[in-house]
Amino acid sequence: MRNLIFFFLLIIPPFTLYLIAGNNSSKDVSYKISLGKVYHTAVFHDSPHGMYSVWGASVVQDDDGLFHMYYSRWPKHLGWAWLTDSEIAHAVSESITGPWRFVDVALKRRGKEFWDGWCTHNPTIHKFDGKYYLYYMGNTGDGKVMGTPQKEVLNWSHRNNQRIGVAVSDSPYGPWMRSDKPLIDISANDDDYDCLMTSNPSLCQMPDGRYLMIYSQK
Repeated sequence: MRNLIFFFLLIIPPFTLYLIAGNNSSKDVSYKISLGKVYHTAVFHDSPHGMYSVWGASVVQDDDGLFHMYYSRWPKHLGWAWLTDSEIAHAVSESITGPWRFVDVALKRRGKEFWDGWCTHNPTIHKFDGKYYLYYMGNTGDGKVMGTPQKEVLNWSHRNNQRIGVAVSDSPYGPWMRSDKPLIDISANDDDYDCLMTSNPSLCQMPDGRYLMIYSQK
C-alpha cells in the first residue's frame, strides 16, 4: 500500500503560516513561513468604485515579460453570489507586485444551456508548450440569487452542478476555446467522493511530463 501524505495549513496571527507535512512514518517535518509586508500596489481593486467582489487570483508571465492575472469577480451589491454570478476577469501588470489594470473578461456567461454557461470561478492559469490553459470551475442552474448582502444562502441548483473545465488560447488576451463538456465530470459511482460535484482545480506538471491535478469535492 502506498504511503499517504497529508498536508495541513494553519494560519496563526499575525501573518505567520505553518505547514506541517506528515506521513505514516514516525518522523514529521515542520516548515514555518513568515509573510512580509504587502505592497500597496499589490492590492488589486477591480474598479475604483468597488463594484465587484474579487476572489481567487492566478498569475502567469508572457513571453514579453508582462504578468497576467485571472480572477473571479461578481457584482458586490448581490452579496456572496459567486455561485450564480461569478465570471473570470483578466488584469495585466509590468510587475508581479502590481499595479494591476483590468483588461477584459476572459470567461463570461455564454448561456445556461452550457455546463459552465452561468458561472465561471476559481481560475488557475498555466502555460504549457506555447499555449495558455485556464482551468476553472463552471456551473449552470436557474440563475436565482438566494441570499442578500451579509446573509449567505446557497442556490443548490448551481452548487450541485459545479464541474471542472479548461479553456485554451494561444494568447493571454484570448480568444479562449471552451469545451462543451467538463474536463472532470462527476463520478458515476454513488459511493465515490466526487459523485455530486467537482471544483477548485489546482494543477502542476511533474518531472516525468505528466500532469497532476488536485481538486475539491463536497
